[in-house]
Amino acid sequence: MINIDTHKIIDMIEARDLETVKSWLSSYPNLSIVSRDGSITYKNAITQSHPNAVQVSDRFHILKNLTNYCKDFLKKHLDNRVIVDEITSDITNKSGESHKHYTLQEKYEHVRAEILSRTKKSPACKKYHLDIRVYNKLNAFSEADRFTYYATKEELKQSSVEANKMKLVIEVRKTYHETGSMRKTAKLHGLSRNTVKKYLDENFSPVHARKGVKEKSILDPYKSIIDKFYEQGATSKSIIEAIRLEGYTGSNETIRRYLISKKKESSNSQNQQETVKYEYVERKKLMKLLFRDIDKVKGLTEDIVNKVYLRDPLFKQIIELVNSFRELMKQKKIQDLEKWIEIALSLKISEINSFINGISRDIDAVRNSIIYDYNNGLAEGKVNKIKVTKRIMYGRCGFQLLKEKSLRLEF
Repeated sequence: MINIDTHKIIDMIEARDLETVKSWLSSYPNLSIVSRDGSITYKNAITQSHPNAVQVSDRFHILKNLTNYCKDFLKKHLDNRVIVDEITSDITNKSGESHKHYTLQEKYEHVRAEILSRTKKSPACKKYHLDIRVYNKLNAFSEADRFTYYATKEELKQSSVEANKMKLVIEVRKTYHETGSMRKTAKLHGLSRNTVKKYLDENFSPVHARKGVKEKSILDPYKSIIDKFYEQGATSKSIIEAIRLEGYTGSNETIRRYLISKKKESSNSQNQQETVKYEYVERKKLMKLLFRDIDKVKGLTEDIVNKVYLRDPLFKQIIELVNSFRELMKQKKIQDLEKWIEIALSLKISEINSFINGISRDIDAVRNSIIYDYNNGLAEGKVNKIKVTKRIMYGRCGFQLLKEKSLRLEF
């Protein structure tokens, strides 16, 4: 307990429960104005011991509670990095193709064409996202070596199979030329006469007849229906159920694989179009607006904040709500308190509703905090001083010794 006029500690109490505080306060019959924090226990103790005393809730604690509740909400409402504005980056060339989606062979050929048109090597490689060391390596290869380098494992395997088959064809033709007998040739090579006859045909190709030919799928009759459901945003489960009703008897996995391929096609199509990048601002910088003006927050400008406000009107409402409450208390506009509470409740935010419930339980003291100039600054300062004294005598300073020492220092 501190005297508002003399700024001296009058007394200290060891406990903070209702009956102890009530009994303690009753021993001071002349109390007429009490500034305190928002503790309901203190409110009830003062009301019961001094029913006519004016209770003033501390403005600092009220504002601190409001900003803390708003901070808790914004942590859920905002991402760690908040979008400020869109930055459109067109990475397509004149033909509309994305450089990033060229194959290695296409990149090399484009870079080679640029260099032949007297463009320097480094900017040409950079333009088509090709490492200059890879370009130099490819440029040193022969055409055959480059083909091998470009090919996938599957393509190399297929090429090897075709080469081995052609080698066998040449041997079969040589044997037939030497023996003149299709029967002997077939016997020597362990082949049927029909196969030998096929190999002797001048138009024979080692490439498999089914290569590149797409096999028919049990899903083909239903693809148009699946596409329609997919475009409507239906889930895979609902699509499967709908297709089953149409008579599909295949596996669910076949449908899922087809849907995955649709998603990949859609994704690739979007990636090859215009790429949108964003300008971001850190959430922690925006949250400082709860306590400071824009020009006092490093890394924020009015332009950035206004863009965030346009993208997120609720964030703007929260900041304006806190600023209007701070202004209400500063300018002592007691008549605006009810209107402010009404606006705050209209946002329907649980954290702000909790703050409103808190001040509503202690509304008279909150009103007095706006009307009167009294505050808890004296008490907070004295508490800090007492904590220093306690630390100096750490391990030896019980409550009674701490109390006597603090009061002796005051008087």
